[in-house]
Amino acid sequence: MAAIAYPNRQHTTARPALRLVAGGRARQPMRFVYWRRRVAALVLAAGLVLGLRAAPAWLRSGPLSAPGSPAPATQPIGATTYVVQAGDTVWAIARRVQPSGDIRPLVDRLQAQLRGAVLVPGTRLHLD
Repeated sequence: MAAIAYPNRQHTTARPALRLVAGGRARQPMRFVYWRRRVAALVLAAGLVLGLRAAPAWLRSGPLSAPGSPAPATQPIGATTYVVQAGDTVWAIARRVQPSGDIRPLVDRLQAQLRGAVLVPGTRLHLD
């Protein structure tokens, strides 16, 4: 039921008269609308939390291949090549190549090959 106010020309009071109009019932939102909104808010919040947790790893990630450290065209006969893997260090590579003895001279040679660059997975090191 709804009411419409028209000015009453018969009375001199300032209050308008109300007249009832049929079929003026306001529709109430259905229950599933609230349920759907709550589910959407929950999904959005979960996505935001997962996105914030994944952001640091995504920002840290770098290229999967070595950035422009091509292997030389010619290699000495009998020379071995080591391809750097993720997590390798110069000292770990030297110890793997030379399991016993002093590895400092080998570390110095590997550092000279790198020319001060950081080890990147995919870089080829020549072990003499």
